[in-house]
Amino acid sequence: MSKRSPAAPPAQAARAEPQTPLDRAWAAYGAQDLAQAQQLVQGVLEQAPDDIEASYLAGLVGRAQGDGARAQAAFQRVVDQHARIEDRTRSRMVRRLAVGHLNQIAHGSWDLEPETWERT
Repeated sequence: MSKRSPAAPPAQAARAEPQTPLDRAWAAYGAQDLAQAQQLVQGVLEQAPDDIEASYLAGLVGRAQGDGARAQAAFQRVVDQHARIEDRTRSRMVRRLAVGHLNQIAHGSWDLEPETWERT
């Protein structure tokens, strides 16, 4: 009987480089390269000012950079435009997240109870 060699670990799948400017902006944000993330997301918004995902990311980057006014403006765009998202569940989720960030900036608390619970 021959001994079996231990199984080799599975090869790691090569991670693809982000392809779109928005993907690269998310990657830069994830890597905490906020200046690069800001530059990329601003470029996306110049080309597509109604891009809700780019607006949300712009808000996150603004908050991370300590620019509350820029973050508020971006999150408010998300709240104002969320209904354009066809998937109603995703639309409500994105709106709640943006409202939470707006509340956090303005009041120091996410305070999403009015957004998640219906009072009877």
